[in-house]
Amino acid sequence: VNDAEDYRACRAAMDVVGIGQEEQESIWRTLSGILELQNVQFKADKEGSKFAGQADLDALEKTTVQWQIDKTVFEKELLTLSALVRGEVFTKLLRPPQAADGRDALCKALYDHVFGWLVEKINQNTAVQNETY
Repeated sequence: VNDAEDYRACRAAMDVVGIGQEEQESIWRTLSGILELQNVQFKADKEGSKFAGQADLDALEKTTVQWQIDKTVFEKELLTLSALVRGEVFTKLLRPPQAADGRDALCKALYDHVFGWLVEKINQNTAVQNETY
């Protein structure tokens, strides 16, 4: 297995099917963030959760850099659940299993979106026009 060679082959295939450089970079940033986020673990903290250790905070930092999002806001979103009820926002602390489920759901949704986008883009760019003679 040669990861560098596989990466170059994947990039070349993306070029062939018409996926631009900016789109490719966005795909790689999204997938990299997903992989890093899957490394984040949670542990109990009173009624809620916190990140299990420094390695988790480091993985979270890498995710927010890849996704170009605010780390503080994202940390809060991973550890809490907010609901708007009758015009008032209520925030609930998540237990570690709930935080992990939220993390996993986010990763799955993002991966599904990227995969669906890739399929659609490849189909658009490789479609053969039916011509009537």
